[in-house]
Amino acid sequence: MDRVALDAYRAEIEAAITGRETRDTVGARVVLGELERIAGRLPQAIALQEALLREAEDAGAVARSIGARLRLAESTRYAGETERAEAMFREALSQVDAHPAEGERYRHFAMQHLGKCLIDARRYEESLTVLHEALRIRREIGDTVLIESTTLAIALAEAQLDSPSRASDS
Repeated sequence: MDRVALDAYRAEIEAAITGRETRDTVGARVVLGELERIAGRLPQAIALQEALLREAEDAGAVARSIGARLRLAESTRYAGETERAEAMFREALSQVDAHPAEGERYRHFAMQHLGKCLIDARRYEESLTVLHEALRIRREIGDTVLIESTTLAIALAEAQLDSPSRASDS
C-alpha cells in the first residue's frame, strides 16, 4: 500500500469514527495501526496502538487488551526496541495465564512473536525454547501456515546458533 493510499484510508477512517466508538470503528483503527506498521510508519502505528491498548484496558476488555498489547509489542519490536517489546510480549502472556478463557487463543501468537523478539536480541537458545512451545501449540491447532511460520523462525534461531560469526563473538 502506498503512502498516499494509506493517508486517504486514515482520513476516511477518522471521518467515519469521529464522535462515535463502535466495535467496527475499533476494528478499523486496529487495521489502520497494522497498515501503518507494514508501511514502516512506526511512530504512527505505535501511537495508535498505545491508544487502543489504553482504551481496551479502560473498558476492562481482556481479550481486546491482549490483542492490542501484542500488536503494540510487534510494532515496538519493528522499531528496534526489543527490551520494551519483550516486556510487552511477556505481559500479554501473563494476561493469558490470568484470563485463560478470554486469552488462551493468543498464547501461540504471543510465544511466536516473543521468540522472534528474542532472536532480535540475539538470545537464540531462549528463543528456541519459546518457539518450540509455540510450535507444539500450533501443531495442536493444525494450521499449516502457522506451523510453517514457526518452523522458519526455529530454523533462523538454529542457524544463528551455528553461525561462525557467533562463535567468534564468544
